[in-house]
Amino acid sequence: MVGYISDDEGLINNYAIEPIISVSAYSLRQQQRHYASLRTGTVLSVASKRFVALAAS
Repeated sequence: MVGYISDDEGLINNYAIEPIISVSAYSLRQQQRHYASLRTGTVLSVASKRFVALAAS
């Protein structure tokens, strides 16, 4: 099994399995605009929920 090592005494040393990391490259301007609009929508959603929570308290 991957994710642990057992030594001669039977002790187990657990360790995290590291994922493969790659850098994403935006190939299209359209993708950049799409992610920017998602980010803007998320920020507005969080801000409005905080405003409602503040007004309700």
